[in-house]
Amino acid sequence: MARALLNTPHMKRNEPKATRKSPPTLAELINTVNELTHDEQLGAYIVADLINSRKVRLEGEFRGQRVVVS
Repeated sequence: MARALLNTPHMKRNEPKATRKSPPTLAELINTVNELTHDEQLGAYIVADLINSRKVRLEGEFRGQRVVVS
């Protein structure tokens, strides 16, 4: 189900790198996904899938870590 939400054609997938002044934070990713799904549990699964499938890369102390939703 999470993959189906990510592949909807009306979602903006990437914005040009030149328009962002700083990299997005994990909190911004979580908030954006939760706004799109209106369901925090589903949002958590989607964010975990994005991180674990390496479509989103974490930096800092969590770099390279996998995410488990319990």
